[in-house]
Amino acid sequence: MRKENGRAMRSTERKQPRQARAQQTVGAILEATVQILDREGLDAATTTRIAEVAGVSIGSVYQYFSHRDAILRALQDREFERTLAMMQRVLGDAHLGEEPVKVVAAVLRGLAELYLKSPGLHRVLAIEGLRVAKAEHVHAFDLRAIDTVRHFLSASKARVRRRNAGLSGAVTRRGSSSS
Repeated sequence: MRKENGRAMRSTERKQPRQARAQQTVGAILEATVQILDREGLDAATTTRIAEVAGVSIGSVYQYFSHRDAILRALQDREFERTLAMMQRVLGDAHLGEEPVKVVAAVLRGLAELYLKSPGLHRVLAIEGLRVAKAEHVHAFDLRAIDTVRHFLSASKARVRRRNAGLSGAVTRRGSSSS
């Protein structure tokens, strides 16, 4: 056991889903959590309620997640990946010749779309996300987001001082992690 916020917590390392059915179970647990957060809020998102909405036993929840924070951590990681995928798509090489204003607008639209798909989840992650996320995961997200923006700014025809490309990436990343 480890201690977190003065409480004894079981390790968050659990069995990884390998087979399709196990992956579906984990997906159902994550989606049930999102539904509860969107409709009922964080206080309602107990592991018992999550199991009920997911249509799985509480034992299945604990087979893959040691506690609710582990589920929130998995959702945070999933949202990091979705955000990075959107940024890489919008800021990719195919868009280097576009007007910077249009590209920035597309990034902002993409962030808004991610938020609007699950506003309850994003409200919770804005408040709880950094508490439950592992620091190295947040740092890795930061670096990947900054690198994506830096690459776009350096490779595009945008009129940005090349030495400010890293700073621009950091500013953009700050906006994306609060969504």
